[in-house]
Amino acid sequence: MGMSRREFVKAGALTGGGLAAAAAVVVKDRVAPPPADPTGPDTAVNLPVLENVAARSDEDVLLRMQRDLKRAMSKPVEQRQWVMVIDQRKCIGCHACTIGCVAENKLPPGVVYRPVVTEERGEFPHIVTVHGR
Repeated sequence: MGMSRREFVKAGALTGGGLAAAAAVVVKDRVAPPPADPTGPDTAVNLPVLENVAARSDEDVLLRMQRDLKRAMSKPVEQRQWVMVIDQRKCIGCHACTIGCVAENKLPPGVVYRPVVTEERGEFPHIVTVHGR
């Protein structure tokens, strides 16, 4: 006769436990503990991206941003600086930049670091309407 239900569950539990223990050992070996001092040369990260792709002056903007990120991450934390640039000529008032800022900075509802300001440009003459105003 075959295996009883009790033996089957026992074998499954032992197999699952063994796999979990093996995975824990592998993960522990691969994950380095964080440095005691969050500054200094130990905080530099070497990203292995784009090493075989030659840089060109007309390359895609995403490749250029990846190169910039790799260059920034190779520096220690205290030497890194981040900037967000928004081309206001392309702004249509959709608030996507505000939503992105709230999501990235994990802000509570109602808190905005950089609100979108609605602005009218130019001078508009006062026109008398039917109501006399």
